[in-house]
Amino acid sequence: MAFAKWFESKPVSLPQVVGRAPKQLAEGEGLVETDLQRGAILLVNEDGEHVRLSWEGEAGEDRGRALPVGTYHLTGYRVLATADDGTAWHLSATKPKLREIEVVAGETLELEIDQRVHLSLNQTAKRVNVAVMGDGHAGLSVYKAGRRIPLGYRLLDADGKSVAKGDLRYG
Repeated sequence: MAFAKWFESKPVSLPQVVGRAPKQLAEGEGLVETDLQRGAILLVNEDGEHVRLSWEGEAGEDRGRALPVGTYHLTGYRVLATADDGTAWHLSATKPKLREIEVVAGETLELEIDQRVHLSLNQTAKRVNVAVMGDGHAGLSVYKAGRRIPLGYRLLDADGKSVAKGDLRYG
């Protein structure tokens, strides 16, 4: 109960959302483009303010998102996709200071995101640890139809026979 009161007493600051290309760049602004077709990137500026840039499949000149000049830290991203059967999938990754970017007046910054899922295995005789990561070793979760999916595993012996299997808890 004490935590709830503390949390309610703190002001919540929602990120500024930039979801469209500007008609014209203002003085002191630069553009950010990404290789994400559908998704969002989360940034924090030098003042600690959060900014979310989002894309919904725009092409060409509509890909740029205007930001004031300055240094930003990429802190997360979300990749959206729809399967042929209509099922919605998304990857969500976060890491404080994943990457530092510099927005320069009148210039376009191309921000590439590694959209793959990386697994890192560390094992001992009695324990197996698996890290699920995205770009820059960011913690990553995979979602299907709005729910985080379990990642299945199977442990094989030296002969290739299955000795254990199950679902990883992660995220």
